[in-house]
Amino acid sequence: KRATYCSKPMHRLLATLAFAVAAAEIADVGPDGDVRTNEWISVPLKFNDKDTVDVAIHLDEDAVAAALRYVWDIAKRPDAGFARKIADVLEEASSDTPVPDDRVHALAGSNATKLKTAGKHVKRAEEAREDRPRSAAADYLRAARRKGIERSVEEQYMREVSTCMQEDRQLQEQLAKEAQERAIYDARLAREKASRDAAAQRRKAAEAGLRALLDSEEHTAKPGDAFASNARSCVAS
Repeated sequence: KRATYCSKPMHRLLATLAFAVAAAEIADVGPDGDVRTNEWISVPLKFNDKDTVDVAIHLDEDAVAAALRYVWDIAKRPDAGFARKIADVLEEASSDTPVPDDRVHALAGSNATKLKTAGKHVKRAEEAREDRPRSAAADYLRAARRKGIERSVEEQYMREVSTCMQEDRQLQEQLAKEAQERAIYDARLAREKASRDAAAQRRKAAEAGLRALLDSEEHTAKPGDAFASNARSCVAS
């Protein structure tokens, strides 16, 4: 079966989508030592009848998680409506694909399992929202896509997806700022350490030079020479 996808107006997004599903290897290390990918299936999305982008669904992702990863990390277009359209396409494309046991366990481990009701997804979203806005956005989107909910409730969930996307952007900006500040701090510590080490090396070199001088003076100094005695006491201290 085939469908089409287009990046024109959102209400026509699915009008020209063409997809093909390819089974992928389960993530592990093969006998030859090569690391296999974590990809489950790949769905080629054709834009404007010209540009094709392969969107992968990983073993630990459902269609929603894969769609959000695509709009965030690949398309760089964190739009709730766009993510929902992509999720619809990915879900349809993967609906007839056999599910390996590894995927069932992986989904459970990444909190990407489908819960019984939209309300349960909302509850899980609220629990994750403060420190994991991306995970919260995924569960709000899962809730919004559930059949049988009122239109007003669906729209509310979609607004929450958009808000979580904004919160994630703010979080990423804050993390980037903190990383930059940490890098500056670490660089300053490194410079200070290098300065201390250089000073210590200069002192050692000076002390070594003075000892060498005193050693040479011992052969010429008279018994009880005050200069040689005092100098050696300074080096010892």
